This record gives sequence, structure tokens and C-alpha cells, in this order.
Amino acid sequence: MLSMLVIEDNIEQTKQIVNYICQNNDNIKLYGITSSVKDSLKLIKKEKADIIILDLKLEDSNGIEIIKQLEKEENQKYKQSIIITSGENKLVNEVCHSSYVFSYFFKPLNFDEVLDSINKIVEETVYKEKIRNSIEKELEKLNFNFTYKGTKYLIDCIYRLYLLDELKDDILVKKIYQSIAKKYNKKVNTIYGNIKHSINVMYYECEEKVLKDYFKYNFIMKPKPREVLYTITRKIKITTLV
Repeated sequence: MLSMLVIEDNIEQTKQIVNYICQNNDNIKLYGITSSVKDSLKLIKKEKADIIILDLKLEDSNGIEIIKQLEKEENQKYKQSIIITSGENKLVNEVCHSSYVFSYFFKPLNFDEVLDSINKIVEETVYKEKIRNSIEKELEKLNFNFTYKGTKYLIDCIYRLYLLDELKDDILVKKIYQSIAKKYNKKVNTIYGNIKHSINVMYYECEEKVLKDYFKYNFIMKPKPREVLYTITRKIKITTLV
């Protein structure tokens, strides 16, 4: 079940949206309702919402500030998860092409169209979960310990690599590690150190034959973080294309 955050300063409009969506999609539950940029950002920071319905005219400012803040923080959680509602063409044009915006609708709303967009987000979220489950299965093959922070960071890194069209040599340092560090409010070195520790433990816990077969080694050796990340990502890409 996915959580929905409604950001709207018109209480009647909010009631209509919430009632219609929740009555027509059993996979949606209401996470919260806000009417200001300030309160919205507080809830968004907790990363518990999966879908955001955002009005672009709010009590204290406009919803564009919320999208700009997400872009600034490079918050991957909310990419393609925002549905914009607005009565002003000019405001919509400022942000409708953002990677955080899934769709947009002008008021008065056609609730069937809004519901259709939400249904599509639900389908895509299920697909994302499928990919993450595939990543976890690969890590299980290598006997990774899922209680370690490094393993959690590893899953996030692999998922972000999976979404890229091309695995470039410098993408880990320049983009992936940095985005994970921002997500967890940690330093890049901390993220890398935790991942490296998790791999070190895996190396001693995993059977030698499994390790050699998985990484195509002729003799046993400890894989480097980059090798683990890229190898698993390529395997996932192959299996999801089949």
C-alpha cells in the first residue's frame, strides 16, 4: 500500500481529492494533509509519502518552492511521484518538465484523470519493488548481512545504477555515492566505508566457490566495491530484460 500526501490550501478540494482517490484505489492510504510550503517540507523530509498531490498556490508561497527544494537536494525518493494541480498555466509551465513531476492537471479537476495517474504511479512503484527484490536476492547469493548499514547503502547504490542508461567509470564517485550521502545525511566517505565493511564481511562469510563463480575469478580474491556494484547491476539488467 502506498502513502499519499495532499498539499492543498482549499479544504473542500482536499476532501474531494482524498475521498475520491481512497474510495477508488485500495492500494492508497492518506499519509498527511498540509496547506503550506513550510509544513509540507517537514513531512516530505521524513520520506514516508509515496505520492504527492501538489497545488501550486499555497498559504505561505507556491508549490514550486517544494519542487525546487527536492531538485536542490537531489532527493531520489520523490522522482516521478508528484501530481500537480493548478489553475494557473504560468505556474505549471515553470515546473511541469521537472523529473519530480509525474503529471499535471488544471482546475477544476477531472478526478478520473487524477486517479488514472495515481494508478500508473502504483504500477511503476510495484515495478521498482520488483527490482529492489531482485537486488536483495543477488546479495543473498553472496551471503551479505542485511543488518549492516553498508548493505542498505549497497542496495540503494545498485538501484540507482540500474536506472542509468550507461554505467560510466566515474559515475560512482561523481553521482551515486553523493546522492546516497545526501539521502542519509552522511559524508560520502562514511557511505563508502560502510559499503566496504559490508563487502569485507561478505568476503569471509561467502563460500569460495560461490564467490569465484559469481565474479568469474580464476582464484579467490576480495572484490572491490565498484566491482560488486557493477557486477550485480549488470546481472539485474540482464534478468529484467528476459
